[in-house]
Amino acid sequence: MLELFQYLNSIYPLTPEVQSYMMQALKKRELPANTYWLREGNVCNRVAFIEKGLMKVFYNLDDKEIVVWFNKECDIIISVKSFFKQLPSQLAIKTIEPTTVNYLEYKDLEHIYKRYTDFNINGRKITEEYYCVSEDHLMLMHLPPKERYFALIKQYPWMPKRIKDKYLAGYLGITNVALSKYKHNS
Repeated sequence: MLELFQYLNSIYPLTPEVQSYMMQALKKRELPANTYWLREGNVCNRVAFIEKGLMKVFYNLDDKEIVVWFNKECDIIISVKSFFKQLPSQLAIKTIEPTTVNYLEYKDLEHIYKRYTDFNINGRKITEEYYCVSEDHLMLMHLPPKERYFALIKQYPWMPKRIKDKYLAGYLGITNVALSKYKHNS
């Protein structure tokens, strides 16, 4: 939980009242590898801060898993549309490694926003950051496959070290053979 408060305070200092409320409302969960945090069709009613571990966000299309993104320690993870609109999610979230999360229920975050308005700055700054990351992802996915791989390892050098090739190839929209070839030519 200390990492979460350090993260939030680095964005905009939390008031003692917000910290106190969050200490009561926050929950912690340790998840083994290959555990669902959210299944497709369920409403995402929790926003999580990954203390340690690695998760993937994905959906299934014609019995094929399509990875949308990976989140690691010090990342916030939600199914965006499902969380903010409180609608069934089209995405699933699953652990890749044993993962520890600290999370708030939707209702608790809404309470914080309404009662402790300074925290809205934290929420806005986090949203801005993830919009920028989303734009980077969009740009990345429109590069030719080989350039896509090299841009990915430049932007996110941790990925090839922690993510299995089958997930990385799926995310990049390339075959395992192509990924292997790119890796050996780098």
